[in-house]
Amino acid sequence: MKKRSDLFKINLIYFILLCAFVLVRIVFALNLFNLSGTVSDIVGSILIQIGIMFGLTFVLYLLFFKKKPKDVFKDYKFTKINFKAVLISIAIGIITYFLTLCVAAIFNFFLGLFGYQASSGSSAGVGTWGDFLVSIVLVAILPGFCEEFVHRGLLVKGFSELGVKKTIIYSGLLFGLMHLNISQFFYATLIGCLLVLLVMASGSIIPAMIVHFMNNLINVYFSYAEDLNLPLRKTVNALGGLLTGYGILSILLLIVLIAVALFGLVFLIKALFKETYGRRFEKVKSDIAKEYLRDQVLGQIESPEVGSPDAGLVFDEEVDIAGDKRLIKIKIPFERMGLDAKPIYKPKFVDNIFFYASLALGITITIFTFIWGLVI
Repeated sequence: MKKRSDLFKINLIYFILLCAFVLVRIVFALNLFNLSGTVSDIVGSILIQIGIMFGLTFVLYLLFFKKKPKDVFKDYKFTKINFKAVLISIAIGIITYFLTLCVAAIFNFFLGLFGYQASSGSSAGVGTWGDFLVSIVLVAILPGFCEEFVHRGLLVKGFSELGVKKTIIYSGLLFGLMHLNISQFFYATLIGCLLVLLVMASGSIIPAMIVHFMNNLINVYFSYAEDLNLPLRKTVNALGGLLTGYGILSILLLIVLIAVALFGLVFLIKALFKETYGRRFEKVKSDIAKEYLRDQVLGQIESPEVGSPDAGLVFDEEVDIAGDKRLIKIKIPFERMGLDAKPIYKPKFVDNIFFYASLALGITITIFTFIWGLVI
């Protein structure tokens, strides 16, 4: 059993990061350094991503846990994946973008019913090819690495002792609140939960980084598509009008597209699971199939879903045991794959005091952005 101080320290580190993040956002929003808009965006993004999300996280983790630098990357599951797993992750990233688009459209529709208007922000899509390349670095590459380093590295490491469900929910929720914007909160939370599941389904943080990068990269691409005359710009504009311009009909279409996207994600996540665990997956599948056939012969099982009730993924698999081929549903529990799915520690209030503080800070600012969107 892990020490209580592990969770306490993880929550404290994140609270420090969040406070630093909010402070930097305020400083650059007020333009206290008198920088031009473009320079301010670049400096602010680099300071937040490299300085806070990566650098401060790395240093605090080393100091609090007395680790060697290489141990940090090991703890955060920087595990290699093969080329096929990379391709699967890219495909998940593409679907994730369109899922994000649909979820955001629905959420913003309901926010609009209350009279909320999102801030226009900067004109990120107006610029040159140089602006486009800089945006790829600042919006896709850096967040894809640095934000994942915190939320799927630090937080998954800390929350894993609470079990798979709380790890997914807590990390996803903090990721959503970290955006400090009501219009981004809902879809960011859902995507955050998905990215935690990817870490668990692959045993590596790399797929989550690839998906995060792809999602943001596509967003940058379409932000500049019209100005730079990039391919697919007209198709995307037409799709955007279809998804947002017809009220309830658009909502129904969005729901259908979300269902299709979720189906595709489930298929790809299962494929990633099988690909990254490889031989271990095949061995566990074979063992579970043998247990099923044995219990069926003995008349002890009639369930159409084979495996324990523990958290895991269900696969339709053909198994061949001594020439007996059968297509059965097999649940591969995370625990059988060497992952901590069940809670191994029940936290006390003091363990989560800074977790609650992070929630309070994030919720307060997020609610403020909603109120601000009502009065502007």
